[in-house]
Amino acid sequence: FRIEVVGNYLKAAANTLMPFIIGCVMAYLIYPLSQGITLYLDKLTGDRCKKFTHSFGIFSGLIIFGIAIYLLLWMLLPQLIESITSIINGMPVMVENLSQWITAILKDNPQLQETVNVALESSSLELQSWLTDTMIPKAQELITTLSASVISTFWFLFDFVIGIIVCVYVLSSADKLKRQAKMIVSSIAPKKWLDTIFEITYEMDQCFGGFIRGKLLDSLIIGILCFICISFMEMPYPVLISTIVGVTNIIPFFGPFIGAIPSAILILTVSPIQALYFVIFIFILQQFDGNILGPTILGQSTGIGSIWVLFSILIFGDLFGFVGMIIGVPTFAVIYYLISKYVFKKLAARDMEDVVEDYRSRYPDKRIEREEKNVQKKLGKAERLNKWENLIKKMKKIKNR
Repeated sequence: FRIEVVGNYLKAAANTLMPFIIGCVMAYLIYPLSQGITLYLDKLTGDRCKKFTHSFGIFSGLIIFGIAIYLLLWMLLPQLIESITSIINGMPVMVENLSQWITAILKDNPQLQETVNVALESSSLELQSWLTDTMIPKAQELITTLSASVISTFWFLFDFVIGIIVCVYVLSSADKLKRQAKMIVSSIAPKKWLDTIFEITYEMDQCFGGFIRGKLLDSLIIGILCFICISFMEMPYPVLISTIVGVTNIIPFFGPFIGAIPSAILILTVSPIQALYFVIFIFILQQFDGNILGPTILGQSTGIGSIWVLFSILIFGDLFGFVGMIIGVPTFAVIYYLISKYVFKKLAARDMEDVVEDYRSRYPDKRIEREEKNVQKKLGKAERLNKWENLIKKMKKIKNR
């Protein structure tokens, strides 16, 4: 009954804890990278310099993360501004080219041709008016506000800097924090629930961590591939279009369509035939992503079917917007896991294991496949580390000789 008051308190708490939230999110994203570097160094040094390797792994992960963000912004922002400016300045020429193309296509139907040309001219004027009168003034107003509002800029930088410090502390104390959390849960929760709680926590980490990190890497690779290919095909606005395709690719299922439609319209204003080539290229690129790259990076991180992916995106997207479309799939994957676990437990209690076995035989659990792949990855890493250790031992022997 007092949901607005509760919401205000939650917003105030989130604003107060924003540096801590930023730091924890950064630490969660960087942790696998820093942990992987640390484990490799521990193996190579024979666990003789654990403090050094731990610190080196943390700062290496932070530096790699920072360099990646810096390079993306350094490459994208100037090109994006240049592309948007050229679109605004070249809008009349683009409309004229498109109008001539439509005239050539519809020369045998003058009435339809006139209708399409009127609609095209009206749409172009509205788009140009929106870009000139709304988008640019809003952007300039935002820049002016940020420049003038020294306090707001200061607090943003303060939150970000404190977030980096929090990130370092969380990464350096990750093992201790996990053990403390496990001890707290073990001291509070009933003993019969502990295994279930830890199992659910592990599944949440696999769903969220595996999906979010994997999807970010997958979208980055798709954006780079898109930039290389459309630059090779000499299509207009390669950086802008690659950015749109890469960013929208983060959204499962709908992402390719959300990114392809405005990109194709942009190219259509310059060259209709290139717009057709672009649509064909995006179709091939998304087939590669959906059947080869995506499964290789993401694997079975969520363990839910396509229908539930669509369902979760629609529901969470409507509730929480763009962020909901991203986190909706892993969130629903956890809910799906809890429901399926409860259903199978109740069926087993009613001596209906045959129903469960029949279902599993028809529809194998994707999480089992995921765990098998994780085990294979760990074995592969162990083999590579052993090869490195053997190589180092041989080099030492040769040096001693």
